[in-house]
Amino acid sequence: MAYTWMYSNDDSDWSFKVSKKSGGVCAWPKCSSSFGLGAHHCVPRGFMATRPIVENGILLCNKHHTLVENCKGTTKYEQIIGILIGLDVYLALKELAQSSLKTEDIEDNMVISSDVWLE
Repeated sequence: MAYTWMYSNDDSDWSFKVSKKSGGVCAWPKCSSSFGLGAHHCVPRGFMATRPIVENGILLCNKHHTLVENCKGTTKYEQIIGILIGLDVYLALKELAQSSLKTEDIEDNMVISSDVWLE
């Protein structure tokens, strides 16, 4: 399936658009917190191909943001993100990030980390 992505101009614009998309409340199921919110990149923000894509973001309260961050690099992370943005969207974003690594210099597209989410 082909997607038409909504892009942001910069990180601040991305956060604003992710917040607006989520209605200013945490995207976690059955959580309607509007306090301590932060935009989370589903595919890590170090991948320049997907960093500005609004659909790559979810708005989470501190509690759920911490929970998601602590699952990075695991199968549970992919399951959670699949529920929050849809597995098909997540896989398309992940594929876009991976394909950009094949055509561009890795150092320009990825912050080196211990995350193994692309395996």
